[in-house]
Amino acid sequence: MANKKYLCAVCRSKLPNIPSRSLSGRTHIQLFLITLVFTGIIALLLGPWAGIKSSLIYLPIYMGAEWIQWLRVRDALRCRTCHFDPMLYRRDWKAARKQVEIRMQKFSQDAQDQIRAEIQRLSGKEAAIEPLIKSSEISPEKAAFETAEQVAKLAREESHSL
Repeated sequence: MANKKYLCAVCRSKLPNIPSRSLSGRTHIQLFLITLVFTGIIALLLGPWAGIKSSLIYLPIYMGAEWIQWLRVRDALRCRTCHFDPMLYRRDWKAARKQVEIRMQKFSQDAQDQIRAEIQRLSGKEAAIEPLIKSSEISPEKAAFETAEQVAKLAREESHSL
């Protein structure tokens, strides 16, 4: 299951590797060793019969491990781009659709705000450069070309500094 490539059903972006839904053999061995250590500690503290009874702690530990694995799979299935949750979709498709729509509206608004801020930032740089070019003796065509080139250069420098 780890070698397959998964795509989001809504936006078609790649999903990370999705872990197996069942616990591995290694995890079962680890759970057994945890239970064995816990049983040994109880046997030393309270006696051998209490230690044998305490081996039943394996069931709650196993249930906890299964629950954690289920959470890992669910988190891996959720798309990082549009927040589509296929498990929620299976239960309630209206709630899943509303969740994706809210995320897309927020994403669209954030993108619009970033574009506006970049336009304002670049137009401010261009306005600051124009008086320098006008004071020198350059043709208007060459001045326009150099202004755009300088604005692009400043934008590149700022993006590298961030």
